[in-house]
Amino acid sequence: CKEYWDDKGGIPHQMKPSELFRRQVYGTFQQSPTAMRLPEFWGPENLLWASDYPHPDSIWPNSVKTIAETMGHMGADEVRAICGGNAAKL
Repeated sequence: CKEYWDDKGGIPHQMKPSELFRRQVYGTFQQSPTAMRLPEFWGPENLLWASDYPHPDSIWPNSVKTIAETMGHMGADEVRAICGGNAAKL
């Protein structure tokens, strides 16, 4: 990738694309089996849960139930991070 980028006149960079992605990209979701696979590859640090409240298609008032169903396989620290801690860090 570096050779391709440099050859095209891109600004030189020292980080891998995957490192840049982890540093600068955050993903949000409401209830998604696909999103629940991301921490295995991406880490939980860049994943943010979204209630989408007050929109009519939000999962509220079933937020707690949905979080339990969607993230029940995860540890408490990961769930806390995804449900608020990561957003607070931003």
